[in-house]
Amino acid sequence: MNELERLESIDPKTVPKVPFQNEFKHARIEEIYDGDTVKIIVLFGDVPVRFSLRILGIDTPEIKQGEGRLPEERQAAIKVRDYMKSLFPTNIAKICIRDWDKYGGRVLGDLYLQTGENVSDILIHGGWARP
Repeated sequence: MNELERLESIDPKTVPKVPFQNEFKHARIEEIYDGDTVKIIVLFGDVPVRFSLRILGIDTPEIKQGEGRLPEERQAAIKVRDYMKSLFPTNIAKICIRDWDKYGGRVLGDLYLQTGENVSDILIHGGWARP
């Protein structure tokens, strides 16, 4: 069956909303933007695909300065980002994508160390993030 025939035969009700929805996948961390957003690369078959992943269940200080934000928030965000980097010395993680972010362009999901530890739990229990 060629590509067009395959596309025509797909039942839209069987297609997940996001790639790999609710599947555990290995990912390469390309960049840790701040404590709750990372840029990742996953393999989609043999094709590498880049996503920004917003970690579900936590909130951390923001790097980006906006109206009403204090300079101390940016400093705290840099500390959290640097701590996150220390958790991934090989830049390899496990992820589970849940949905698209309301702002578009990012996916929402869970981030895990290679050992299976949930990064959200680590950050909350360490005082780096709030639920």
